[in-house]
Amino acid sequence: MSLHADAVDLHSRLIRISGKGDRAHTVRQRVIPLSEPFTLAALESYLRIRPRWLYPHLFLGLRLQPLGHTGFTNVLKTVATQAGIHNRLTITEIRRAFISLCALKGIDPLLLRQLIGRSSLATTMKYDLSIQQQQLKELWENNTPLRYFSPQEYKTWIL
Repeated sequence: MSLHADAVDLHSRLIRISGKGDRAHTVRQRVIPLSEPFTLAALESYLRIRPRWLYPHLFLGLRLQPLGHTGFTNVLKTVATQAGIHNRLTITEIRRAFISLCALKGIDPLLLRQLIGRSSLATTMKYDLSIQQQQLKELWENNTPLRYFSPQEYKTWIL
């Protein structure tokens, strides 16, 4: 996947992303809304100073070459270190965390499927189900009536 500068539509506040497709190798396109003022301002500033004549790619490296997967990984490592994040952080983990957060906040699974470019609703729902299972586990651990039993009551009633 390569994201080109012309995929960003600041006026409509959208990014059009073309990515890998299904087994027939059809290319899937998804539209990502840009709603954060900071993101819009940063992209607008970046596009203003970015030399368009070099490459059509949106992100360029230090040598003004298109930034590939390795370049993104290196940028991510640098930003994580500067932010004080010492755990291993990958682009995939950030994507999964975003999907899980959206599921946790109750985003409609059909909308989420479209945002992340999944063809299968079942694949998208696995994040929602894992969030619900985690919430259920925490709810049970914090509210189980078994924690209010004395050891004697536990032996009498449970065993």
